[in-house]
Amino acid sequence: MKKKNVLSAIFLILILLIVSGASCQGRGKNVEEPTWEAFEGKEGLFMEFVKDSPKRQVYATYDSDLSVLVELENKGSYDTDFELYLTGFDPYILVGLDSNSGRNYGTMVARSTYQEGDHKFVEFTASSMELPEGVEVYKPTLLLSNCYGYKTIANPMVCIDPTRYGVSLGQKSCEVKDISMGEGQGAPVAVTRVKQTMANRKAIFNIEIENVGKGDVLRKGIGTKCPFDLNYEDINIIDYYVESSEGLLSNCKPENKVRLIDGKGRIFCTYTTSEDYTYPMPLRITLDYDYLDTETRDIEIIKAPE
Repeated sequence: MKKKNVLSAIFLILILLIVSGASCQGRGKNVEEPTWEAFEGKEGLFMEFVKDSPKRQVYATYDSDLSVLVELENKGSYDTDFELYLTGFDPYILVGLDSNSGRNYGTMVARSTYQEGDHKFVEFTASSMELPEGVEVYKPTLLLSNCYGYKTIANPMVCIDPTRYGVSLGQKSCEVKDISMGEGQGAPVAVTRVKQTMANRKAIFNIEIENVGKGDVLRKGIGTKCPFDLNYEDINIIDYYVESSEGLLSNCKPENKVRLIDGKGRIFCTYTTSEDYTYPMPLRITLDYDYLDTETRDIEIIKAPE
């Protein structure tokens, strides 16, 4: 009788284990696996004309209108506001098409590990198309300009080795070497490489950055000067700061800002350790800037036969 009870108890435990495992497996299926790294990529606020809006060729009458639809998505890792400008046409022919230009369209939330960034459509509408007398065809190139602020944050793990050129026995916890960051950091400006060397207790970092997006880098806080009132001092300027686990690295050149030349720039920083041993140390590199993206669309407006 006792043997029978023991066997029944073992059988009951096995059933409970099977049910419990199936339940856990079922719950696991409801958790959506991440499909990307939130801090990778080379895009910020993506923008494009929606296909066939407007169509490449349209017919104009006094009471006909024209709609231009723009799609935007924050494909990067930083929340941002944006302003859109639609230009490149005669406002007396495409009446009212510029009425939404220059508006702040609010915040676009960045993507995260488990969800896409904000997605939005913006529409520009001409209430009428009026070709002047004697003009049968009008061929403007619509120019869409998007001004927005963005940040790049890179977190390379460097190696601090005060004994690199001295006598050192046994294994070390890390190795001083160049760090490639070619996948980007979810922004149109990227830290592409961190080169490192040691001079006794002093670590020397050569930080390479690059405009990897399709647009232009602008000075942070450019405001209403974008896109029509820019000068040389507004273009290719990036604010930056570099931090270690101790705090801000104060010995960096150029100081506080770096200018891109041919889309690339360099920051040189040093860090002096008080320790006698080798250890890995995280750096945090922050790049702060405004960005200008542009897109064009050629259209042909034909006077409708009367």
